[in-house]
Amino acid sequence: MFYWSYTSFTNRVLVEKEQKIYVKNGSTFYSVWKNLELNETFLKIYLRYNKPDFELKEWYYKLKENSTIKDIIESLKKPTNWDKKAVILEWWNIYDIDNYLSEKWLSKKWNFIKATQNINTSEYPFLSQVKSLEWFLYPDTYDINEKIFSNEWFIKKMLDNFYNKIYSKLLKEKSPKEILEIINLASIVEKEANVSDSEEEVSIIAWILKKRLVEWWYIWADATVCYPYKITSKECTPKFVNDNIFEKNEYNTRKILWLPKTPISNPSIISIKAVIYPKETPYYFYLHDNNWKVHYAVNNEEHIENKNKYLR
Repeated sequence: MFYWSYTSFTNRVLVEKEQKIYVKNGSTFYSVWKNLELNETFLKIYLRYNKPDFELKEWYYKLKENSTIKDIIESLKKPTNWDKKAVILEWWNIYDIDNYLSEKWLSKKWNFIKATQNINTSEYPFLSQVKSLEWFLYPDTYDINEKIFSNEWFIKKMLDNFYNKIYSKLLKEKSPKEILEIINLASIVEKEANVSDSEEEVSIIAWILKKRLVEWWYIWADATVCYPYKITSKECTPKFVNDNIFEKNEYNTRKILWLPKTPISNPSIISIKAVIYPKETPYYFYLHDNNWKVHYAVNNEEHIENKNKYLR
């Protein structure tokens, strides 16, 4: 009787209509099929003697009409095609990402931003004391499928990436308050440094800004000026900064002591490491010349000399 039931199980149609399923990172064959309500005893026996010769990958899969257990396993070998790449840059903010996705026809304008407000954050310990998950959307190149793309999936993909590449390796021993302060300063370093700067130069800039904070200076990081206006980095022009440089708000670091109210961008691992492990120097000032080379100064007099020498 048992043998007959087991044989029936292996040949029975378990998926009558074509359907798509999403396999999460770290899923097992047992967890995938739990929602399909398969007989657990028969499933264990089948997998014991017919162990799949591949590992599950996180993505969407299509289960064909009238699939048996063998058909399901075969379908799980073939993720739905990745037909595009989404490139999220390091110094972008949430408005940049939203604009990028709308230009790619992957999401309607503002829908990505709205989606960030409806994600369950309980599985991410680094989000326990933050009001927004925006600054933890890790910048990277992501494989996507245009036909089944969703903002919710993409957001979780970026948060998982932050967890694996940043939190688990650099921040796991830090408190939520420390993590937010690190990301906050790293987001400023990301925009204050130039893409051509070496890791050492980024670390020196991080040290200068940290030293200003510790010694209760206004940190005078003009990169923070644009964020409260909810605009993209492209819209944050030198003219816009100059027009609003003396506006008093919770982000203008010429007007407030300490860090701005929140981070201002999604920082890279280089900027985050620079904040955690800055390179100590005697400098208090820095500037980039017209060729984007960075120059340092110990005091304001030297800084003015650098301005006269390299910016005029």
